This record gives sequence, structure tokens and C-alpha cells, in this order.
Amino acid sequence: MTGKLRTADDESIHLALMLVCKDIITEVNELFLKRNAVTVSTGGPEPAHTGAPEASRYEHASLQIRRTKALVLLLNASAVSFTVKQAMDLFPDTGKQLFRLLTGKRLCKRRRSCLARRSYWYGPMSGHSELLEILFQNAQSMSVLGSSEDVATYSKYHEYCMNEKHILTTLSTPWEIPPDAQFRAMDCVADEPLRVQPRYMRSYSPVARFGSVMQKISGAARNNIRTVILEDLYGSVASPECHSRGLIPLCKDHPQLRIERRANVQDAVLQGYYNRVRGQKRTRIVKALLIRVMTRWIEEAMTLELARMPPGAFELIFVGELKAIATTLKIVKEAAVWHLAFQRHFQDGIVRQANGCPNTGIDPVAAVLARHLPGILRGTSCVKFAGCRPHSLGSDVNQLLGKNRNLMTVKTGL
Repeated sequence: MTGKLRTADDESIHLALMLVCKDIITEVNELFLKRNAVTVSTGGPEPAHTGAPEASRYEHASLQIRRTKALVLLLNASAVSFTVKQAMDLFPDTGKQLFRLLTGKRLCKRRRSCLARRSYWYGPMSGHSELLEILFQNAQSMSVLGSSEDVATYSKYHEYCMNEKHILTTLSTPWEIPPDAQFRAMDCVADEPLRVQPRYMRSYSPVARFGSVMQKISGAARNNIRTVILEDLYGSVASPECHSRGLIPLCKDHPQLRIERRANVQDAVLQGYYNRVRGQKRTRIVKALLIRVMTRWIEEAMTLELARMPPGAFELIFVGELKAIATTLKIVKEAAVWHLAFQRHFQDGIVRQANGCPNTGIDPVAAVLARHLPGILRGTSCVKFAGCRPHSLGSDVNQLLGKNRNLMTVKTGL
């Protein structure tokens, strides 16, 4: 089952896993020693479900052993490219648990038959992202095998508690933990970025999930994370000013973090509209929908800067097809240019709106785009479009920003 590491990235991933699980080994060893002490003092095994502290430790240690199999399975899968089918053949219980960890669903008979027809789960595991994600979510309750003494200890304890002898042969080759010198060298290893995706579409934000993941990571492993990529698969949130505030204390406590929030133009920004017309002729795009959603995303990113987010710690990057990004940027520029032209010819309306007077001629959505568009296109803002070069303002925007630059700075905040 085990195999040698293939690349430097694999080695860095395994070192990170070892660093997270190092303290858990000691905890499980203590549970085993306490269990033996109770057995010797009472002269026999303790009764189950008595509510005694020994019984709770017994159940907790049994859970540790079961999750140990899942972790060892994941480690071996990343080293020798196991498939989920092979994992389910070797460990039926662990295979079900692995499927539930990866998908969040129970493996019932219907899903088991569907799983047999899906080629994705029969290919090699994509290793690093799922491995880090699952480990970070279960770091407090996973254990891993260390030295040869630990293997003998776990073998006796597992045979005593679980009575599953088939696991003893599969763990004959232990996973060796490197010394502390190699752990200290973790800072020099360029590890892969941590990718966080929403667990349930439209219900659980990757920002909120990243906060819960960081709380479960030990302090030593937390300092080794440099880049975090938040991949949004759902539409924009309803309250941009309250959504991403949880990132601010994390970035202040860990200055080395650089968070990239990537939003797909087709899937996230248009909220499914682009997908519905993907197989048809794209003759027109609802500009009002695109401008409204883009404004909410940009406003959310700019709100973080106003809430004292550390400079350079957060970026909102719009990704997707280059043609879709170019079309989106063109529509946004047209809306912003229209607002700047309207402002230039109707300054009295701007002043009355600033004083609280109603003015139906001013579009607040276009005003937000006009306020932040020059910084976005110059590359000085935290909002970026993938594949678009900076300093591409265009003659229409440069003309409007020419003579009345100071006036627009006062009125619109450019």
C-alpha cells in the first residue's frame, strides 16, 4: 500500500500532515495507557454504556482508531494514486467514511450503484486539495501511526477494543514521522495554496468555512500556510458589508496570509443565467443583471478595505473564459462611462443627491462602478480581472477624467 514520495510538492504535503498530527499521537497513547490501567485495577473489561469516564475514554479511543484508518488510507492514496474503488474493496467501512467525507452524503444502495457508473471515483484521487481539506476538518479527531512501538501498541489495543484483525496486516509498514529538525525546515518549503470550496452550494460560504478550518489547524501548521484560494461556486451574498468581516481578524493575526477570492464569471457572477444559455446562441446578455451582480461583488471587496483589512492581504479575481471576461468588463466600463458623462453634465443633480434630496436620474449601481473602475483598470485596486492588462482605461474614460479630475475626486471618491 505504501510508496515513495514522487515530487517535492508531495513531500511538503506529507510534512504538513505530519506536523498537524504529531500532537494527536501522544493523546491516543495516553488514552491507551489509561485504558490498560483501568483494566488492571478492576480485573476485567469495564461495562459499556455506564456513563463512567473510563467508558467515555474507551469510546473516544475507538473512534480514534477508526479515523486512523481513514487518514492512513488518504496518505497512501496520495503516495501511490489509490482509487476510491480500491479503497472501498480494502476497507469497506473506511471507504464509506471516505465517500462521506468527500461528498457529504451517505453511501446508500442507490448511491452505491450510481458510484459504480461514475468514472470520476474510479480514477486517481486528485490528492492534495481533498487531502488537505479533509485533514484540516478532522485534525482534532484523527491519529496516525508513528514508531514501531506505536504499531505494536495500536495492534494490541485495536485487537482488544475493535476485534478487527484485518487492519493489523494492512498497517504492517508504519508511517515514519521525521525529527523536529525537518519540522523546523517547513518554513522553507513552498507548499501549495489551500483551496477552500463551499460545502453546500448557496448555503455555506467558503469564507465562513475557511474560518472554521483555520480554528481546527494547530498553530505550527497555521503559520506555514501562505496562500488561500476561496473558490465561490454560488451567487453573490445579500449583505456584502457583513459577509467577509471574519477574514479581517485572521489576516491581522497571520500577516503571511494572502487570500484570493476567485469568482467565476459564468457560474458565480451571472448566477446560472450563463449556464442556461450555454448550449444556445448567445445573442444577448441581460446587462442589468450583470451590472447589479458585479457591483455587489466589488462593493463587498471594497468594504473589506474600509474595515481596515491589512493592505495586500485580499484580492477579488474574476476568472472564467476570456471572451466572457472581456464582455463583462466591456459592459461594466460602458455603465461607468455613462455615469461619468451623466455626472459631468448634471452636477447639480449630484449635489442634490449628496444633500439627501431624491434624484431619480442617478443610478447608484453605476455610481459604485464609476467610483472604483479607474483603480481596477489601473491595477491598483484589490479587484482584478484575469487575463486583462492594467492601464487599459480607454479613450472614453481618459477623456472624462481629463479636465474635471479634481471635481470628480470630491464628488465620487476617485
